[in-house]
Amino acid sequence: MRALNDEDDNVRAQTFHAFRRWRSPEIASALFERLQIETSPRVRAWLVMYEGYSLIRERALPHLLTLLHSDPSAVIRTRVAFLMGGFGPQAVPALVDALDDPGAMRAAAMTIGRYGSLRALPKLMREWARPANQGIRRELESALRDTAITTAHAPHPPRPPSAQAWIQARINALNPTTIGQWPLRVFKEDLNALPLHGNAIFLWGLRPDGEILRMDHEAFGHPTVREDDPLTRFAVVAQGALRYPELAEDIPSPPPTARPCVTCLATGESCAVCAGLGWR
Repeated sequence: MRALNDEDDNVRAQTFHAFRRWRSPEIASALFERLQIETSPRVRAWLVMYEGYSLIRERALPHLLTLLHSDPSAVIRTRVAFLMGGFGPQAVPALVDALDDPGAMRAAAMTIGRYGSLRALPKLMREWARPANQGIRRELESALRDTAITTAHAPHPPRPPSAQAWIQARINALNPTTIGQWPLRVFKEDLNALPLHGNAIFLWGLRPDGEILRMDHEAFGHPTVREDDPLTRFAVVAQGALRYPELAEDIPSPPPTARPCVTCLATGESCAVCAGLGWR
């Protein structure tokens, strides 16, 4: 262990390699203490690869999350994002935030895919469609698919108590001012529902009690019914969460066969393949 404090970078790096295959709280503690004071970029890049830090997660996680969010080295941020794969679902919120970091996005997406977090779906969908991310679209698509598969079989978290209040507040804030905005007026004044998504025929909205409505905006009288199709319910709330981030906590579990549409990159824009939902 003394060699971890040797003045020679090469000795410290070699010491890490000697210990990296061994997982114990004692080794994890020694490497973590060194990580917190290490100044060599090369040695730091090795130290953040030790998977045994999960054995001392209460001590290690706060510092590792600081590195993930603010370390100036993209290499460090990327390796910490991969390392979070050993820390369980409690690391997912930080990984979702890391999707905003071009330097760590690929690693964050791949790690999120292991856990399947509905909260991550809106950001994954947005980044998948962004032209600047063309080079990592395969990883983003895989994260979307894995998330859909995992969450389809997981118990859905309880609806946040505050959901009803903020949905009603969003509805109250709707302000249609032109004739062309008649759907907003109908959703606000007649249906008391928050518009989420639409295609060439239907518009979907969410009521404060969680009920999802489907309105036919092309038919006379605009008949409106409750939306009961599991894929549609999942897709329209996921699309709505792109506009209203609070909805990420309210996305219904997808059916086991749900997959993101590769034709429109999950946007649903003018897509006949997925009927404008972004998911199939």
